[in-house]
Amino acid sequence: MIVDLTSGSTAERTELEREIKLPAGSQLEVRLREIPSTGYVWELSASPECVELQNQELRPLDVDRDPETVGGASAVCFQLKVSEGEGQLVFTLRRPWLEGEIHRRFILNLN
Repeated sequence: MIVDLTSGSTAERTELEREIKLPAGSQLEVRLREIPSTGYVWELSASPECVELQNQELRPLDVDRDPETVGGASAVCFQLKVSEGEGQLVFTLRRPWLEGEIHRRFILNLN
């Protein structure tokens, strides 16, 4: 399953919460919009024991953009494996060197 929050009004909201149901053994990909040159990065700041982060990568949103070009929006993609259980995934957009400052938060409730 893919949860894509890279476009539209959801990409700009300060706080967003969603709920999804996944069977055990499911693959989940969460895509969040970020502009890395601003210093703000998305982090998986909390996850239940039933979730394993398998990969995290940055992909350009504008596929025609030269990958060497500085700036521009990208999608950070978190690839996760969900075993049996439930819980909450919390993603935060922040500047890592500023303690306690959170610019945006996305909460994904797993059932």
